[in-house]
Amino acid sequence: MRKALLIGCFGMLVQFGLAQVVHFIENKGQWPSQVKYSAATENGRTFFENNAFTHHFFDLSEIAKAHAGKEFEPVIRGHVIRQVFRNAHPERVVADAFQQTRYNYFLGNDPSKWGRDCREAKGFRFQNYFSGIHLHMYQNEFFMKYDWEVQPGASPAQIQWTYEGGDDVRIEDGRLIVRTAFGEIVEQVPIAYQIIPMEGEAAGNNPALKVRVECSFVKNGNVISFRIGKYNPRYPLIIDPELIFSSYSGSFDD
Repeated sequence: MRKALLIGCFGMLVQFGLAQVVHFIENKGQWPSQVKYSAATENGRTFFENNAFTHHFFDLSEIAKAHAGKEFEPVIRGHVIRQVFRNAHPERVVADAFQQTRYNYFLGNDPSKWGRDCREAKGFRFQNYFSGIHLHMYQNEFFMKYDWEVQPGASPAQIQWTYEGGDDVRIEDGRLIVRTAFGEIVEQVPIAYQIIPMEGEAAGNNPALKVRVECSFVKNGNVISFRIGKYNPRYPLIIDPELIFSSYSGSFDD
């Protein structure tokens, strides 16, 4: 039987004061048409598009001043980072399942830009984000995660991306770091492994063996990709780094 190659990638660990439940809200006109789903983070919002993740960050220090009762007119500064996947062309988006919660967005005076009865997905999948590669976004406990699901015959070398709006992008001690006006986006050193099924008497009480696979980030000009070591292409491959948003500008606790 042919098996899919799974690349579990970019565990989004939003490290602020408290972990929070991730709400993936479908777009029914309240956001631009290229957005399929969106999820709030503690200092902003991420929009999931056909070929990009767009991260909106806000300076929470001004909001903290307002909460402290200081009299002034707050100016909320923001910074937008787009993580653009090269040559992405998903066929469609399919939700894993929907929660019972519904959301309504009545913003502005144009009803065509309102969103009514918007559903919350437990996760969703961009089918064939690249040729033979699906992109699965979901929540793992309190964290956003997404996996690349590379089907047999497809090449993970297709997975390449750039950053638009970052002040600096660099690889440091194996980590991928994107500097912004309000902090850094840090991709921790990726961990890759395979679960290899055991056969015959070797299986015993351990029907599968976890095998570590060498993996690292590669930066070629402004293009980011993975360098993957030798692995068994007959079995899934998991790549699972953590994405950390670290803020310079403070939070409500300041």
